[in-house]
Amino acid sequence: MTNHAVVLRVTPCLRIDCKFWFGDDGWYASSENPSINVCSGTFEQAKSDIEFALAKHMESLLERPAVAGLRAA
Repeated sequence: MTNHAVVLRVTPCLRIDCKFWFGDDGWYASSENPSINVCSGTFEQAKSDIEFALAKHMESLLERPAVAGLRAA
Protein backbone atom coordinates (compact mmCIF):
# COMPACT_ATOMS: atom_id res chain seq x y z
CA MET A 1 0.00 0.00 0.00
CA THR A 2 1.35 3.44 -0.93
CA ASN A 3 1.75 6.07 1.77
CA HIS A 4 0.02 9.39 1.17
CA ALA A 5 0.84 12.58 3.00
CA VAL A 6 -1.84 15.09 3.88
CA VAL A 7 -0.94 18.72 4.49
CA LEU A 8 -3.10 20.55 7.02
CA ARG A 9 -2.74 24.03 8.44
CA VAL A 10 -2.59 23.88 12.24
CA THR A 11 -3.20 26.89 14.46
CA PRO A 12 -1.18 26.52 17.65
CA CYS A 13 -2.59 27.66 20.95
CA LEU A 14 -0.26 30.26 22.42
CA ARG A 15 -1.36 32.36 25.38
CA ILE A 16 -0.02 35.90 25.53
CA ASP A 17 -1.32 38.36 28.11
CA CYS A 18 -2.62 41.55 26.54
CA LYS A 19 -3.94 44.74 28.10
CA PHE A 20 -7.03 46.50 26.76
CA TRP A 21 -8.26 49.99 27.62
CA PHE A 22 -10.57 52.65 26.25
CA GLY A 23 -9.02 55.98 25.27
CA ASP A 24 -9.92 59.15 23.39
CA ASP A 25 -9.38 57.53 19.97
CA GLY A 26 -11.04 54.17 20.70
CA TRP A 27 -9.90 50.86 22.16
CA TYR A 28 -6.22 50.17 22.68
CA ALA A 29 -4.55 46.78 23.04
CA SER A 30 -0.95 45.96 23.83
CA SER A 31 1.30 43.05 24.65
CA GLU A 32 4.59 43.37 26.53
CA ASN A 33 6.61 40.57 25.02
CA PRO A 34 6.57 40.85 22.07
CA SER A 35 5.95 44.59 22.23
CA ILE A 36 2.90 45.17 20.02
CA ASN A 37 0.29 47.94 20.20
CA VAL A 38 -2.93 48.50 18.26
CA CYS A 39 -5.82 50.98 18.35
CA SER A 40 -9.30 50.20 17.00
CA GLY A 41 -12.82 51.56 17.10
CA THR A 42 -14.33 48.74 19.16
CA PHE A 43 -13.13 46.28 21.77
CA GLU A 44 -13.89 43.36 19.46
CA GLN A 45 -11.85 44.92 16.67
CA ALA A 46 -8.94 45.68 19.04
CA LYS A 47 -8.95 42.04 20.18
CA SER A 48 -9.01 40.84 16.58
CA ASP A 49 -6.28 43.30 15.54
CA ILE A 50 -3.91 42.32 18.38
CA GLU A 51 -4.45 38.62 17.60
CA PHE A 52 -3.65 39.27 13.93
CA ALA A 53 -0.57 41.38 14.78
CA LEU A 54 0.73 38.70 17.16
CA ALA A 55 0.18 35.97 14.55
CA LYS A 56 2.06 38.00 11.91
CA HIS A 57 4.91 38.57 14.37
CA MET A 58 5.19 34.84 15.10
CA GLU A 59 5.10 34.04 11.39
CA SER A 60 7.91 36.53 10.73
CA LEU A 61 10.04 34.83 13.41
CA LEU A 62 9.53 31.46 11.73
CA GLU A 63 10.47 32.83 8.30
CA ARG A 64 13.84 34.23 9.41
CA PRO A 65 16.88 32.28 8.27
CA ALA A 66 18.43 30.15 10.97
CA VAL A 67 21.39 31.65 12.85
CA ALA A 68 24.71 30.18 11.69
CA GLY A 69 25.44 26.98 13.56
CA LEU A 70 21.87 26.58 14.84
CA ARG A 71 19.16 24.51 13.24
CA ALA A 72 15.54 23.86 14.09
CA ALA A 73 14.81 20.38 15.33
